[in-house]
Amino acid sequence: GIQFCPSGGTCCGSVLVVVGAGYAMAIDIVTQPSGAVNRKPLTTQPSVRLVDTDGNAVSQAGVTVTAMLDGRSTEATTGSNGVAIFGGLMASGRVGSRTVRFSVPTWATSTVVTSKMYLGHLDHKVSAPMLSGLFVSNSQSR
Repeated sequence: GIQFCPSGGTCCGSVLVVVGAGYAMAIDIVTQPSGAVNRKPLTTQPSVRLVDTDGNAVSQAGVTVTAMLDGRSTEATTGSNGVAIFGGLMASGRVGSRTVRFSVPTWATSTVVTSKMYLGHLDHKVSAPMLSGLFVSNSQSR
């Protein structure tokens, strides 16, 4: 606890102060998606975590996060550590850049975090993401 002690006087009690993360208001990318091979699951599946407005990790289980890639969506649910790990996300179509969009559909305001990656030729793996660690804040309260 913290004690209040006037200069030269006696202390007059204490207060317990607990410091922790705020409410989940945004998404931060933990693992960038990469390793795109046409119509096959990415070799490195992405993961995201919930953060407060200051970027502190929020440990909140049960929040559904959606990843959208090439018109298909995949959902993952946060564990007790506030991290959602995706599986089965895949790219398809022509060779070129791709954007993966992550969002939490149940939040009152739209929060979207994007990650760029590249889809190579058929069965040619490209594993270098173009961006890293993007953070977009959900500026309005839920």
